[in-house]
Amino acid sequence: MSGVILSPGFPGNYPGNLDCTWQIRLPTGYGAHIQFQNFSSEDNHDFLEVRAGPQHSSALIGKFTGTQIPPMLLSTTHLTIIHFYSDHSENRPGFKLNYQVRTKGSGSRAPSECCRDTLEQGPKPDT
Repeated sequence: MSGVILSPGFPGNYPGNLDCTWQIRLPTGYGAHIQFQNFSSEDNHDFLEVRAGPQHSSALIGKFTGTQIPPMLLSTTHLTIIHFYSDHSENRPGFKLNYQVRTKGSGSRAPSECCRDTLEQGPKPDT
């Protein structure tokens, strides 16, 4: 399984004054491989942060702005924050990223896509 996260309005331009957060929340031992398919933001004014942990103060994996597609990223923690900020001017298409959720030694993955939500993958209840 895999997931896709899009900036609001993608592939059209994102609105101004955004403060969007996506949280990838997985069982302990899982991490996320993140690969950007598209990236375009107003250089030095609108930006995207990826953090290893559940808080906006958690360790920074990467901060990106402009039009260069970021490199593939790996979050080794089971909680990953993706935060996108935009100001009031020069809105652009934003981003599209794919992530694959993995655990050490396996190809396990969990899906999801949303904005301002927590994404969780855990054991399925007995049916």
